[in-house]
This record gives sequence, structure tokens and C-alpha cells, in this order.
Amino acid sequence: MKTIKEITIALAAILLCFSCTKSNQSFEQESTKSVLAELQSFNDSLLISRPETKIGGRDALNVVYNDLAGAYEGGKAGAWAGAKVGAFFGNPFAGAAIGAAAGGILFGAFRSWLAYPSETSSDYSNFSYDDILDIYLGIKSDETEAFEVFDIPDSLQDQLTVDSLILASINLDEDALIIGQAHNLVLNGLHNRGDIVLEDSDSTIVQQGSFEQDDNLEIAILYASEMRSAFNKYKNNLIIDSEIEGDNLPDEIIMLYSNLLINYTESCDDIVFIINKYVECIDNSEDISERDKLNIKAGLATSLYSYNYWTNQN
Repeated sequence: MKTIKEITIALAAILLCFSCTKSNQSFEQESTKSVLAELQSFNDSLLISRPETKIGGRDALNVVYNDLAGAYEGGKAGAWAGAKVGAFFGNPFAGAAIGAAAGGILFGAFRSWLAYPSETSSDYSNFSYDDILDIYLGIKSDETEAFEVFDIPDSLQDQLTVDSLILASINLDEDALIIGQAHNLVLNGLHNRGDIVLEDSDSTIVQQGSFEQDDNLEIAILYASEMRSAFNKYKNNLIIDSEIEGDNLPDEIIMLYSNLLINYTESCDDIVFIINKYVECIDNSEDISERDKLNIKAGLATSLYSYNYWTNQN
């Protein structure tokens, strides 16, 4: 039988563990609150200075918002599908990164295309995953399986690419920016009824992000039933203009960003300024995983490229 002393020591140990657990939880909650509080304060300071945003002609920001939502939600769905496929290759982490990139590009371009008021996207009931996959693979190099950035004609330069001075001033890494660029190429394919305007170009510049770690793994993910099912589920349940929802830290960050995007942005410079602040907060946070950081940044990059695409239409 245990003595009173032994029982007392055991209870003290339990209470100490409980206290440490509560202390750690409290620290994590305070840390999370500090990130959101900083971003909320940043949002409030900008919104007070500019109470109303208007874009001439059409509400381009509404389309850009749908693009952001699709890219972010697609990144999460793609990460899930990619991790499952990657597990069979012995590398679920690489699979998740590759799946997140592909999902962000495909879902974002699809939702943005649907949000734009045009005859092209008025009926998508017969549109399949294979349709958008064909467009995606059309911007890939057969030799390297990396994204190709084509020698873009002058007539499309302003729409498909972001000015080099802007890119030099934005604090997004290459992986996120490549996702944004590839998104515009896929969106261009959708917007032009599936015709890749640039596919006959001879001069190419090939860029490759670090998420391209295994060509065979990427192909397996793209053709996997998990990715196809994720896209079909998203397509069937998609409500254009619906708000991003979630109760975790990355979701809340994206919701804060989307609020500024809709209610503050008047120029590409505004987007760059906002993105740089958000990236600073994201990079300084230890409560966000590297996978979530890439997914958030991919969404931010997509909003930049999408804004450039829709506001530079001829």
C-alpha cells in the first residue's frame, strides 16, 4: 500500500504536469492571438484610412477574391490528396507539397474563371477534372516537368505577367510566385475556351520550384483518384462569392487578408504592401507549419497574379 507521502508526491507530479500543460496551452493561445491581433490592427489602420474601394467598370476584386479562395481551398485539398499518394512513394511530405501546389493552381483558376461574368463559364456542368488537367499539363515542359514561362507576346504581357519591379519588391519566395504565374497560364487557357495561346512559342524560360521533387510522384498525384475526387467535390459544392470559413489559424489569416483585399485594394501596389506585411507576420510565427505557410503564401501570390490578369484585360 502506498504511503501518504508517496500519494502526495504522485498528486504533486500530476498537478505539476497539468499546470505545465495549461501553461503551454495558454502560451500557444496567446501566441496565436498575438499574430491575429497584429494583423487585425494592421487591417483596421488601413480600412480607417480608406473606407470604400471602387474599381472602374466591373468588380474585378470580386473575381480576385474567388481566385484567392479557390487557390487556398485547393491547396488544402491538394495537400491531403498529395500526402495520401506520397505515402505510397515513402514521402508523404513531398506529396503534400506537390499536391498543394497543383491544387492551388487548378482550383483557383477554375473558381476565378467561373466568377468572371462571361459566356465561357456560364455552363460548367459538363466540365471535368480532365479538362483542366489537360490545360495544366499544357504549360509543363515535357523534358523537365517544370512549369514553363513562355516568351509571351506583347499583347498578353501585361495580363499574364507581373512587372519585374513589383516582383522585386514583394517578399514572396519563388515557390509561391511560380504557383501564381502558373495559375495565370491555366486561367488563360480556361478563359480562351481551353486554347493555350502560348503553346507554339519556341523561346522558353523554365523555372522550377523546390516542391518539384519527384516527377513520377507529381504525375501520380495529378492522375490520382484522390485528386480527381477532391476537385469534383469542390466543383459540385462550389458557391461563387461564398466566404472562406474555418476555425484554425491559417484560415483566420486568409479571412483577414481577403477582407482587406475586397475593402481596401485599389492598385497592384496596395496588394504588394499588404502581402509584405502578412508575409512578415507569417514568417515570424512559430504557430504555423511550413506547409501552411506555403499554402497561405500561394494564395497571396495567386491574388496578386489574378488581380493583374483581370485588371489588364483588353
